Amino acid sequence: MTEEHLLGDLALTAPEQRLVDAFRRGVQVDLREGDAAKDDPRRGKEWGPRRTVRAEVIERLVLGTGVAPEAGRVPALRLRGARITGRLDLAHGTIGCPVWLEDCSFAEPVVCDRADVRHLSLAGSRLPALRADYLRSATDLDLTRITARELRLYGAEVNGNLELDEARLVNVGGCALYGTHLKVNGSLHANGASIEGEARRYGAAVQDSVLMIGTWLLNPGGTALAAGRMSVGGSLYMRRGDHGGPVRRAFVADGKIRLDGVTKIGRA
Repeated sequence: MTEEHLLGDLALTAPEQRLVDAFRRGVQVDLREGDAAKDDPRRGKEWGPRRTVRAEVIERLVLGTGVAPEAGRVPALRLRGARITGRLDLAHGTIGCPVWLEDCSFAEPVVCDRADVRHLSLAGSRLPALRADYLRSATDLDLTRITARELRLYGAEVNGNLELDEARLVNVGGCALYGTHLKVNGSLHANGASIEGEARRYGAAVQDSVLMIGTWLLNPGGTALAAGRMSVGGSLYMRRGDHGGPVRRAFVADGKIRLDGVTKIGRA
């Protein structure tokens, strides 16, 4: 580590200093190399120091460290293609700036329990788990194309859309998606997603539509989707993708689908 810059008492590496400078201006730091194979987050362990950022640096920026924005700019954390080491723990925090951590590889779970966020995107990232029980998001929560073992959103509230298109959740024999009492004040999109293990949305409320077009729900011998007492304001789609649309595969459910007590949200 080169001790050239400090964030409080924390010495920063070159990519971390780039992130701090970009945060002040609200612009993106893209650490990808431009090679699709090398940039695949599944190969994140191979990414060296030039693509590594510690979770602690991100925490200090988004939770407030006195890092002032440049005049006339709005601070935002925009990081793409990084290997993030250590546990990113934003639990109980208030994150007033938008956060994009896209196409990243996380060494440890991301923890956002009871956090208040303005905007959070982990699109395209690979992580062991996202634990976000009772999360409050002021806008969309973008988890498009994520790969994880477990996604926990118990009692979370998303004031926008919950984006899970093409996500891959794999927790064979366990619960891969835990969304009991989840509240989405927009639509829930899970088109082309693959969920291996139980998807649990018991008592969830979605103000608009639930779209599971070309989704695979795989929990052989068990419950693939438990959505009893879920309420939906718009339509509930579980079907094959249209040939003219972006998702072109069949809807598959290997396991029980439980929709007992699903209701339509009344509209004024």
